[in-house]
Amino acid sequence: MFKLNNEHNETVGIWENSKIIFQELKQEKFLRWAFFLCVGIGFYTYFISPYSDWIGHFSFLKECMFSFVSTTVFLCAAGNKRKYFFRKMGFFRLMGSALIGCIITFVFLVISVAILTSMNYEFSSTSIVGGGGGDGRSINYVIISSLIQLYGETMIIIFPFCFCMKILSMFMHWSKMVTVISLVFSGVCFGLTHYSTYDGNLIQLILVIGLSSVGFLITFLRVKNIHSAYLAHVFYDGILLFIPLLILQHYYS
Repeated sequence: MFKLNNEHNETVGIWENSKIIFQELKQEKFLRWAFFLCVGIGFYTYFISPYSDWIGHFSFLKECMFSFVSTTVFLCAAGNKRKYFFRKMGFFRLMGSALIGCIITFVFLVISVAILTSMNYEFSSTSIVGGGGGDGRSINYVIISSLIQLYGETMIIIFPFCFCMKILSMFMHWSKMVTVISLVFSGVCFGLTHYSTYDGNLIQLILVIGLSSVGFLITFLRVKNIHSAYLAHVFYDGILLFIPLLILQHYYS
């Protein structure tokens, strides 16, 4: 399942690629990854704090800085292993992989929502347009800025996964359980980054936001290309957020 052939007709897939990344990370220094993780957490904390509000006065600067810093921190941590995260792919193959990843992510979303709905769970909502009043310019800003921000968010999904694998590589030999644990760890971390957005609703954050993000990780592991995971993230948010916003903009214009 989830297998494909690369340009050299070598069979690869989730478990095989996960094992390759695990073995490569095992050779890296733990302090390197820990240091850049702390740097990334520091910058992320700053970006979501009131101290960074001044950046928001400049068009798209905050989103650009967020994605630039997240990407730079990850690349610095990956060092000379970057090639294992940006495997070369053709355009159509990249898009196809992203579409499959989007479908996988929606499957996880449906499962998590179905579980909570069956328990009569009360979901928390969030305002996606903010204080823009719903005018066309505000909606356009949300869409364009989100496209920029999603790249940084994709890095936030990938980084904890790799960091967890690095920790496990210090105590365990590779097995499928290593990948599963790392997927869960990354999903929980990504869910918690939305803590303030969903009023601290931990169950929703972990089961809905966190579990869904695992789909993006699976997208990455299928092809070892972060751009594929990013595009899957764009397609996913496009269906849930961008298209509805455009419809609202057209309806109220």
